[in-house]
Amino acid sequence: MLRGSVKYIVAACLISLGARGHQGPTVDAELVLPIFLKIITYDENFEPGSIDTVDICTVYDRAVTRSYDQLRQIERYLADNSGLTIAGVAVRHRVVSCDSLETALANIKDDEYHLMIITSVGSDRIATLVKEARDHDVRTFSLDPAYVELGITIGIKAQTKGQLILVNLDSSREEGSRFSAHLLRLCQIVGDSD
Repeated sequence: MLRGSVKYIVAACLISLGARGHQGPTVDAELVLPIFLKIITYDENFEPGSIDTVDICTVYDRAVTRSYDQLRQIERYLADNSGLTIAGVAVRHRVVSCDSLETALANIKDDEYHLMIITSVGSDRIATLVKEARDHDVRTFSLDPAYVELGITIGIKAQTKGQLILVNLDSSREEGSRFSAHLLRLCQIVGDSD
């Protein structure tokens, strides 16, 4: 599952997203999640032969209603796609509140690829989430594209004519990712100090 050319899959997803006419600042999680999952296969440090599980940790904020809505969308997508694998590696999903993230990350395993999906949380929480992710080699993806400029690695921005993948290269390097040039040509680069 989720195999094939990233150019065509991402382009198809972007066309599909644009056809739905979403004009808000964020894109529905059910539409973005397949793109996020495809993107990790273009991280040159994603090595399916050396990991047992792709661990998706969705982080939500109890104080933000939109965060719960996005969490439900993610859970619905994963329930509709039970048995999901990425490059033959099983996917596991966990839900963690912002307040309990440090404890949840303290128990992660080395033989897994860790992905944190950040829902709409209070912007004052982003610096802490970024620090925790970097301390534990967790890749960060956000449903709110504004967070990419605050240090989250990947986001999807809604536009009039489809969606745009945003990549913060500085953040990706600090988290331990090396995205392929093929993928990066399809994205808007944010935060590239090299």
